[in-house]
Amino acid sequence: MAAGNEPSVPAQELTNVVWSYAQLGAAPSPGFLADVAAVSLKQIAMFKAQELSSLLWAFAVFGFHPGDPLMAAAAGESFRQVCPLVVMLPRWP
Repeated sequence: MAAGNEPSVPAQELTNVVWSYAQLGAAPSPGFLADVAAVSLKQIAMFKAQELSSLLWAFAVFGFHPGDPLMAAAAGESFRQVCPLVVMLPRWP
C-alpha cells in the first residue's frame, strides 16, 4: 500500500478481520499485518480499549510486532480511556 493511500476502515471491522485470522490459526502475510498496523496507527483515537487489546493480541498470536509507534500510541490511548475509571474507583461506595 502506498504511503498516504491507506483506506479508512472502522476500528471494529479492522480488529475483527485480524482477530478472526488469529482464531482460525490462518496467518495472513506480514505485509497485510504491516498495512493493518499502519492504518491502525493513523486511526488510533477511533479504537476502544477492547478493540486495541484484541488487535494487539492477534498480532502477538502471529508473532508480529506492529512497531514501537503503534505500541506507544495504543498504550497512550488505553491509558486515556481507562484512567478516568481508575480515578473514580476510590469514590465507589
